[in-house]
Amino acid sequence: MKAYDDENIGCRKFKIDDRVVTVIEETKDTSKLDPTFISIGLFQKFEQASVSFHNPCGLELHTRSHHRRPWTQCISLHLSITDYVPVGRRGVFGGVVLNMHLHWKKHETVKVICKPCKPGQVHVYAEELARLSKGIVIDIKANDVILFYRGKNYVQPKVMSPLDTLSKDKALEKYKYEQSLEHTSQFIEKLEEELEEYQKHLARYKKAKEDTPKDSVINT
Repeated sequence: MKAYDDENIGCRKFKIDDRVVTVIEETKDTSKLDPTFISIGLFQKFEQASVSFHNPCGLELHTRSHHRRPWTQCISLHLSITDYVPVGRRGVFGGVVLNMHLHWKKHETVKVICKPCKPGQVHVYAEELARLSKGIVIDIKANDVILFYRGKNYVQPKVMSPLDTLSKDKALEKYKYEQSLEHTSQFIEKLEEELEEYQKHLARYKKAKEDTPKDSVINT
């Protein structure tokens, strides 16, 4: 662990692996804290892995200290991770979990970037990866970034790619099949709208024809 002082903001920073932990002392202006600040007690829970977050969607990250002076002894956890595990169009498959375990061999945390990612899909990925890797979700950022913590007593499993996950080729095949279904559904929806519009037009035409007065027939 490497510690150094920052005179500009009156705090101390500690270098732990690939994380920079800033301990802020004697400041009442919490608006200057990083938006990802958490209390020391919560950080200790991460270290002890005594809490497992099963619901990433409801994860509360902006937690103040329960000490007498909540504005003191708060830390700002900056995850400056350059390496990351990508989740692409194939989604979650065995190779993603394998890469997470390989990253955890030297680092306590791992960043997972999901692109492309539909709205809300990142929470589904977070829950699935937490189940498969047994890791702890620390944060979800920008609707496409997930931060995982491996746990204090982490032991690399012998089988790092779970047996109940798809292979890379099968995952790609699944993606193409889902894309085909989506395009087909959109095409069917468009045809249904056109058919509905045609039926409305036909009904208006029949009504206008019935309302038109018929030509009087002159009997000779």
